[in-house]
Amino acid sequence: MNRRRVAAPIAVLALLAVLAGGCANGDRAGDHQPEGPTTTGTAAPSTAPPPPVVAPEGAVFTIRPWFVTDAGLVQGEERLVQGPDVLASTLEQLLAGPTDTDRFFGLDTGISSRVRLRSATVDGDTVVVDFDRAFETADTQPQVAQVVWTLTELRGVAKVKFLIDGEDNGATGVRPMGRNDTRVQPAS
Repeated sequence: MNRRRVAAPIAVLALLAVLAGGCANGDRAGDHQPEGPTTTGTAAPSTAPPPPVVAPEGAVFTIRPWFVTDAGLVQGEERLVQGPDVLASTLEQLLAGPTDTDRFFGLDTGISSRVRLRSATVDGDTVVVDFDRAFETADTQPQVAQVVWTLTELRGVAKVKFLIDGEDNGATGVRPMGRNDTRVQPAS
């Protein structure tokens, strides 16, 4: 028997074992939401409204930060953020980088682990983010796109203005940027 004929049944058995293990807590298989990032680059339709920038203390929302691949931006797996400062919680999740599951699916980040967020404020439909100088790289556009696409998932946010150490910066763009303004776009 060749390896291909043996590998297929083993893969099916492994999948069934994982599904059965996920149902061990009493959930039905159909009740479990699949984990892992979307590989098409677009978010799966959701019936829940997008999270607001500010929410009541203790309110919990689901977000999916955007990460980079060779093909463009892709949303990572779901993460929980908590009010009242959903904006800061969302940025913390993005700066934490891809999870092991995200990395398994080929997602990476252009944002260095040395980057520190100095502040994030809201001005109308624009979020003004101020990062330290570590945000800049030889090509800052992947991380700019990650921030723009992640923050515009929040209710009422259409654009992001970047500051580096409190100043406008050409590497990140001087004017506020929306999704159509980013050079790096979702993978197709």
